[in-house]
Amino acid sequence: MGRRGWIYFLLIAAVAGGLWWTAKDYRKSPQEGKAAPDFTLLDRNQKKVSLKDYRGSVVLVNFWATWCGPCAAEMGSLERLYQRLKGRKFEILAISLDEEGWKAIEAFEKKVPLSFPVLLDQDFKVSDSYGTYRLPESYLIDTQGNIAEKILGAQDWDSQDFVTKIEKLLPGS
Repeated sequence: MGRRGWIYFLLIAAVAGGLWWTAKDYRKSPQEGKAAPDFTLLDRNQKKVSLKDYRGSVVLVNFWATWCGPCAAEMGSLERLYQRLKGRKFEILAISLDEEGWKAIEAFEKKVPLSFPVLLDQDFKVSDSYGTYRLPESYLIDTQGNIAEKILGAQDWDSQDFVTKIEKLLPGS
């Protein structure tokens, strides 16, 4: 095999490895219709917050980081969605993957104030249990604790489409 053959071989091997890695993470990811993995993380006041505490409410779990441009771009619309549906058995849990911890989050919130719970997954245990490797990545969880939808990438969360989707999952709808 000549030099060109080796280059093609290495290129194909790299692509195959990347596809395998992606498929492995996707299989690890919890699936729609199945129970969302429970977790317990600390909020900014060092209070333990568990997903199971929100059973009976619709929960939007959003994995993000302050250094992620698309994540930062969608935070304003997440806040508007939260304000619109607040008090209606709806909650947002924003799980930050910032290695710098609360210092980075607090600096971000000086620019974009957030009133919903922000939790820190500095050791990536929760994001690993969800198979998260792209940011932002979100899970819409129904009142029984099952995943209604996995949502990849930045979204316009206060769009009527998302509001309607969430309202259909709310108790009494």
